[in-house]
Amino acid sequence: MNMIYYLFSFVVFQHIDISKSHSDPGLRQIIGKTNKGCELTFDTQVVFQTNALIFYSQILVKNSLEDIKNLVWSLSDFISNCCKQNAGEDCNQDKNSIFIDRVCEDTISQAKNDDIRMCCSKKYIEREQCFRAVQNGPPVKMPEIDTSVPFWTQCLEFITDQQTFMETYIYSLSRHYRIFPPRTMAKIIFASLRTYHVCCKVSTSLYCIDDMEHQNKKNIKNVTEVDNTICTEYKRTGTGQTILWGIKYFTMHHPVGLMGNAAEFATTYQKFSSQCCDETKWTSDCFLDEFCSKSSSAAQVACCQMTGTQRSECLDNAADEEAQTISREIYVTSEQLCSIHNAPDGRLIIWYTYEYTRRKRNDSLDVVLKSVSELGLALKLCCQDQNKSDCFSTHLAPLSFSILSQ
Repeated sequence: MNMIYYLFSFVVFQHIDISKSHSDPGLRQIIGKTNKGCELTFDTQVVFQTNALIFYSQILVKNSLEDIKNLVWSLSDFISNCCKQNAGEDCNQDKNSIFIDRVCEDTISQAKNDDIRMCCSKKYIEREQCFRAVQNGPPVKMPEIDTSVPFWTQCLEFITDQQTFMETYIYSLSRHYRIFPPRTMAKIIFASLRTYHVCCKVSTSLYCIDDMEHQNKKNIKNVTEVDNTICTEYKRTGTGQTILWGIKYFTMHHPVGLMGNAAEFATTYQKFSSQCCDETKWTSDCFLDEFCSKSSSAAQVACCQMTGTQRSECLDNAADEEAQTISREIYVTSEQLCSIHNAPDGRLIIWYTYEYTRRKRNDSLDVVLKSVSELGLALKLCCQDQNKSDCFSTHLAPLSFSILSQ
């Protein structure tokens, strides 16, 4: 029993940080840098197969578990062949395409899933977007723990045939939690298995099941909220600050973008935030999709052709490079500051949120708003002072302002 619990602890840690190869280490020397197929073998086998089982179960909800396992084996055979000297060109595709190609080659999957057959008729980015839309489909209801069957018989399966039990459990959970990435799914599975890990040890198992299922629902809710940080912040701040979140989100991804474009994105952000924070959406993808639909620079367009963590990391690196071109200080005259201060409709907060985020991309909105408050107090004091420049130079230095003379 401890083995399966250990296994999922291991999977979670693998998703967070560690990666060991289940291929021959010497293969790293013979493959080209673009051979993504062989690179997939560098993960431990348990992580790779868990990822594949999760992904295929999420998109192929009409497939049986045996259908899914056959696909995982097909994928394993493919990437193993990619590690040979004369690997085919299709080994050089990105990870998502390699996973999806196995589905589009599988007649059983296409026969059972009409939407998948339609996706496979598309090409390149349209095909990937189609598969993502399928993955965002309605969840398949999880079977309840069957209390009509003595719980000890389920415990016996849990203890004696761990591999079958684990595969079935991953299959069922992944079909229900279709939108979540492997890292989050590993945490959900780990939390859910506690029912069996704990209740199979006690005699009053039915009471234990009720207690554990209630606790598991809370644990899973916590996992999804922590991993879905954008949505958590949106719900916490409320609609009153949503437009500021939109400006911050746009600017942290595009520091050299114009304030007008940031404000335009924020207006759109206000409209689609509630949709992205629906429980059927994975918000990091949803928000990035919206940002990418308005991307302008060549670097952003290239990043937006990627998916998942590759896309977010690429956009983050591109934003870091943009941020290096921006001065650390905000250069402005005292008259400009007072004009912004006296303008209606919260122009000061919007302007400073934009300027602050360009320079400190990773600070939270709470930190930005605290700085806005300090700026507002300084403006209220100094805009009434006859010697505005000296007053601003004294009070705004900690906020990285450089006051220009007229």
